[in-house]
Amino acid sequence: MQRSGEVRVVQLEVGDYGNNCYVVTDPRTQASAIIDAPADSVRILEAAAGTHPTFVVITHQHSDHWGALSDVAKATGATVVAHHADAEALPVRPERL
Repeated sequence: MQRSGEVRVVQLEVGDYGNNCYVVTDPRTQASAIIDAPADSVRILEAAAGTHPTFVVITHQHSDHWGALSDVAKATGATVVAHHADAEALPVRPERL
């Protein structure tokens, strides 16, 4: 875990390609954002445990960055965010573009 100013950042390497996933948390409110959900929803959800995931942000449409998106979005109820050019390729329709 790294501390960076007013946020706590947890980095995970998950999936066959060791893709990065980040859980960025405001330590005062415990509100968090999950950046990419490549694979292994169990590990991602464990990393976010004790926080209140508000957003799941997908950086781009390559499937090795969203393999666990459906499970993570369902488990957290967080708003899915993606660029409009990537939205149609994702298994979950982003609520914010």
